[in-house]
Amino acid sequence: MRSLIIFLALYISFQSTEKQPAPSISEPEGMKTVVKLNVSSASLCLGDELHFGERSIKLKEIISDSRCPSNPIVTCIWAGQVRVKVEVFEKRKLIGNVEFSGSKSINHLFPDSKELKISLVNVKPYPVNPGKIPSEDYMVNLRITEVL
Repeated sequence: MRSLIIFLALYISFQSTEKQPAPSISEPEGMKTVVKLNVSSASLCLGDELHFGERSIKLKEIISDSRCPSNPIVTCIWAGQVRVKVEVFEKRKLIGNVEFSGSKSINHLFPDSKELKISLVNVKPYPVNPGKIPSEDYMVNLRITEVL
C-alpha cells in the first residue's frame, strides 16, 4: 500500500510538471516579414578587389597581425588578431576607408543601404614561428552581407 501511495504521488507530480505547448501566434496574411540578403565573398591579396553590384572593396593594408604562432615552443595567453584596412568604392569612386579585425558595419558609407556588414572570415598564412609575415604573402577571406 505504501508503494502505491508513493507511486501515485510521483505520477501526479510528473503530470503537473508536463509542459503545455506554447500558443502559436500567427501573423496577419499581409504582414509577413521577408528579409533578403545579398552575400558576396572572396579571398583577396593586397590590391585585390571584391565587387558587389556597383560597389567594391579593395584590400589596402595588413595593419597588424598579433596571432599566436602555432609553434609548440611558443606559449601565448591570447590568440591574437589580424587588423586590415580596406578601401570602399561606389561606382568606382573612393568613398571611404575601413579598418577592422572581425566584423564591422559599413552602411554609414552608403546612404541608401539598410545594413551592410563586412566580415573578416579567415587570414592565411597562419604564423608558425614568431616574426613578421611579409604583407604580400597574406590572403584574406572577406564576406560582405547586405540586407536588401
